[in-house]
Amino acid sequence: AAFLFELLGMYEEAGKNMQQSGGRRHEHFEAFMASLRQHYKTERSVEFYADKLCISARYLNLICRELTEHSASECISDYVAMHIALSLITTDHSILELSEEYNFSTPSYFIRFFKQHEGMTPLQFRRRKGGKSRSGFAFPLLPEASLD
Repeated sequence: AAFLFELLGMYEEAGKNMQQSGGRRHEHFEAFMASLRQHYKTERSVEFYADKLCISARYLNLICRELTEHSASECISDYVAMHIALSLITTDHSILELSEEYNFSTPSYFIRFFKQHEGMTPLQFRRRKGGKSRSGFAFPLLPEASLD
């Protein structure tokens, strides 16, 4: 629940920024986020999302930096990392299963990706069972039974 409130807060803040800039960029960012919510498990390429919006990757980056102070690539990676973290603490899927679910070429690349974002391996994160992630999102402590 805390994770979802943190995520909602981020989107509300981005929404305030978008209202100030308004117009076409706001529409493109909304469409980018909608596409990201739909394809985050299989696509992590800025070019993929830019093509879906019929804009250049450079323009998508400009929009994201203006509205969130992060590049499009960072937005995508952060979104994926948050969902991986949530999966790690709410499911008992193996690292291999999660790496396949999130379309990583190998489990070692999946582990490296997650470690770059959270500062620890997925297994270390799962064992931790709560606290705050490096990205600042709070994850509630889960009962032991949910990780077995």
